[in-house]
Amino acid sequence: MVIFEFHQDFELSEHFHKAQWGTVLAGQLELTIGGETKTYLPGQSYTIPSGVPHAGKIIAGTKVIDIFEEPDRYGLRDPA
Repeated sequence: MVIFEFHQDFELSEHFHKAQWGTVLAGQLELTIGGETKTYLPGQSYTIPSGVPHAGKIIAGTKVIDIFEEPDRYGLRDPA
């Protein structure tokens, strides 16, 4: 599980990996998953199936919580 907080607008280039599930906590996230684009607002969740190409546009101030099928996708980080 990872909590992402974006302090500036961010464009995520198309990529793929194992499955990912997420929920927007604040802000706005535009995801293109398997060629279909949708905007997600606070309280809305998304599922990215394993191996499906996806990309995104995230506006500054957005916060999301993501869960990845890969247990070692991101290592622990010092919050400081």
